[in-house]
Amino acid sequence: MNKIHPVVVQGLDGRDLAHEVAGLRYDVAAHFLQWLAREYQMQATADRARGRVQLADQLETLAHGVQAQADIMRDIFALCAPHMKDELSAQPTSSSDT
Repeated sequence: MNKIHPVVVQGLDGRDLAHEVAGLRYDVAAHFLQWLAREYQMQATADRARGRVQLADQLETLAHGVQAQADIMRDIFALCAPHMKDELSAQPTSSSDT
């Protein structure tokens, strides 16, 4: 049986979801992108095991690109963090998100 892919996430269409993610603090957004990259890598591994080589290759390329974006987002956060001392002391990021 084929998996049915959802088209919304808890009532958010793609545009609204993008808006919500873009509004996250940059370190949290970096963690989100890192987890997204890991999810795509796991999909690539599963598809490769099923013999879907072209799909797996594309998913791996996507996973690497998303990971690169997570790295850039971490750099952006590093630039902003010195100016966010009050916010960072009030809302620390959970280490379980890494």
